[in-house]
Amino acid sequence: MNKNDFPNKKDLIKELIKNAVAEDKGNDDITTSALIKESYSVKAEILVKENCTLAGVEVAEIVCEVVDKNIQTEWVHRDGEFINANTVIANLIGPVTSILLAERTLLNFMQRMSGIATKTQEFVELISPYKTKILDTRKTTPNFRIFEKWAVLIGGGVNHRFGLYDEILVKDNHIEACGDVSEVLRRLESNFIDKTERPYIIVEVKNEEEFIKVAGSKLVDRILLDNMKANEVESLLLKHPTKKPIEVSGGVNKNNLIEYAKIGVNYISIGALTHHIEAIDISINIIK
Repeated sequence: MNKNDFPNKKDLIKELIKNAVAEDKGNDDITTSALIKESYSVKAEILVKENCTLAGVEVAEIVCEVVDKNIQTEWVHRDGEFINANTVIANLIGPVTSILLAERTLLNFMQRMSGIATKTQEFVELISPYKTKILDTRKTTPNFRIFEKWAVLIGGGVNHRFGLYDEILVKDNHIEACGDVSEVLRRLESNFIDKTERPYIIVEVKNEEEFIKVAGSKLVDRILLDNMKANEVESLLLKHPTKKPIEVSGGVNKNNLIEYAKIGVNYISIGALTHHIEAIDISINIIK
């Protein structure tokens, strides 16, 4: 997936947002209904309370559209911008009942997406002198994957496969289920060797023996080195040079990220971009 794919998925995005609004509202916003009998127009500001890379602006606009097309949005900042703490990023103008209904759902999207974009940007900047790209994974929140992967892109990362259907990624359990990596390669060749169109194929390896076999396959597009220390990766690649793109994963963090990038690997996939996130503190305040 790339940045151009998300507008093409607007119908899916809108449907997921409708479900999120319905989850929050249920039959009625009983607090607002009890207090405000007639709606009237108000102005509210969206305030970012901590430093972050902003993400979720386009999603917030759809939330407002789903809740009430009469909510006007005036954005001062857009997705991908670095925001300093205590910055007003937008104003909402519209019926008070509608803004109160949209508030939590809008913030839930923006807070989590901004947290992901901020963490991704931090990793991307750390290895900016090198050719290595930061990838996400499928370690995402159920029914929220499209928004989390969108946030990774906004933060400067690259999306790995979106699901099980758009790339072949042979993991250790596949190899175990088939018997060994040689049998995996045989079955892949049986399915795809004569096809002019086939999925992109990535095979994970855990040792030198598997690496040699996978590197020798004409069918494999990328080799994934899983849970190998940086010095082990470097030693392996020096001993067995290959033109195939190399991805590393497992145990990568801020403290050792640069070690892998220095080796010259093409990709580093990091599950923590989406599954170990602190949401950014953002609020909506009615000001008049």
